Amino acid sequence: MVWYARREGYILSPYVDLLSHFVHRPWRGVPLRDRVGLMIKLTDESNGRVDERGRVTKEITFRDTARMTEASAVAREVLACAGVRGPYEDGVPNGGHLGGTVPLRREDVAGMRPSALPTGLWVADLSLIPESQGLPTMETTAAIALRVARRILAEHGG
Repeated sequence: MVWYARREGYILSPYVDLLSHFVHRPWRGVPLRDRVGLMIKLTDESNGRVDERGRVTKEITFRDTARMTEASAVAREVLACAGVRGPYEDGVPNGGHLGGTVPLRREDVAGMRPSALPTGLWVADLSLIPESQGLPTMETTAAIALRVARRILAEHGG
């Protein structure tokens, strides 16, 4: 992310939404060079699930919808003030950084491994974060992965 603007419950950042380019009817036929996009990264509620087959389900709550509506209005204002003419069209909501699927509990943090996991299985990504932060994730993910890797090495004499 080149930049982002942080608000209560979300951030806005420049973004080329390729998913919407291919699957969202209002965006079909509009060349990428003719678009300016802002991503809304929401601090959504932690109510998703992963079932025994690995399918992820996540409902959009009333609070999530209210934040998205507010963020969309701010994004449109930013675009207008920057001289970008409409029409403005929302993209397709999607979850790009699945977090909290096996969150660390306080007592698991030192070992960087949820105690509920089977022996020998480690997780080293945003799944360990208890809830969405609504912030850029690359540095957090890298830091988690490094810390988990160090724990694995410490436990297995590497």
